Amino acid sequence: MSTQGDVIVQLESAEATDDATFELTEQLRQEVLQLPIEQAMHQAAGPAPAGSRGIDAAALGEIVVTLGTAAGGLTALVQTARRWLATASGVRKIRMELDGDVLEMSGADSEEQKRLINSWIDRHQKAKPAKDRR
Repeated sequence: MSTQGDVIVQLESAEATDDATFELTEQLRQEVLQLPIEQAMHQAAGPAPAGSRGIDAAALGEIVVTLGTAAGGLTALVQTARRWLATASGVRKIRMELDGDVLEMSGADSEEQKRLINSWIDRHQKAKPAKDRR
């Protein structure tokens, strides 16, 4: 079993408003909370750049998922995100990042995309021994 750290999950939404992007992100987060993970939280937005008028719009579409050490957490996360992406209106793709390794999934469910997803999961499940959490 590998070290199961934080996965940054980012939605690319076709929705133009911050509220719509946040709502879509919250819908996915609620699905993810049903999985064998430690937690799923909205990404904390940093301070707005000097001279800007708003919040960090990219952070509205991000959640951080802490996988923990439960077996199958990463696989369940990816499967849930794929299923949700296929049915979510207004979402173009989902980007996941774990330990600097990025997986991008679009609504199209091709054989090539399935192969890339399985390869990404395998890399992280076989990468390192689990750390002892105290």
